[in-house]
Amino acid sequence: MKELFSISYWTKRYNRNGGSGDGSRGPWLEYKANYLNEFIKNNKISNVLDFGSGDLYVAKKLEIDEYTGLDCADSSKYYDEKEPVGPKLLSLHQTRFDTFVPDKQYDLVTCLDVFYHIMDDEGEYLKAMIQTMFDSAREYIIVYSLDSESEQVKKQFETRISHTFNSPWREIFREHDDFELVSTDEGKGLPGNNTYFFVFKRK
Repeated sequence: MKELFSISYWTKRYNRNGGSGDGSRGPWLEYKANYLNEFIKNNKISNVLDFGSGDLYVAKKLEIDEYTGLDCADSSKYYDEKEPVGPKLLSLHQTRFDTFVPDKQYDLVTCLDVFYHIMDDEGEYLKAMIQTMFDSAREYIIVYSLDSESEQVKKQFETRISHTFNSPWREIFREHDDFELVSTDEGKGLPGNNTYFFVFKRK
């Protein structure tokens, strides 16, 4: 199986304790955790499957019965079983997103800050990953990402060739007509924000 840059990069980064970056620190962390916890409470979510658990800063703040995290790199190094965390049950799997086989469907599937780290030549990987997300979700999918169809975003990042900021993820989502986009939310007041929560619900 072809080695993907987006996987090798994060594996090396975590091996040198690089962490997930500013997106899971400070005001970004508080905004994401608060938004997800409110959604979990309002929609009576019992379990979540997270594509891209990263350094677990967000996961540890989730007030939920069961959290299952997936990452191409080893997230477990950021977790101490003696550390108090929000989820009552927390489990982690190091795996490629496109080959993961869920053992059940989850109330909520999340994917935060992942799509814009997938390279332009990894389109088939992106499609397979999204298919796995749909297969895993019982009712909701929440994506936190750039709006790939925003002209402002395209213009802002048109000189950035290292990442797929023009990722076709929204186009791929529309091909799955058993889910519909029901809401979006932008973290107003956050520094330099141009990312949104996108909430999809099974029809």
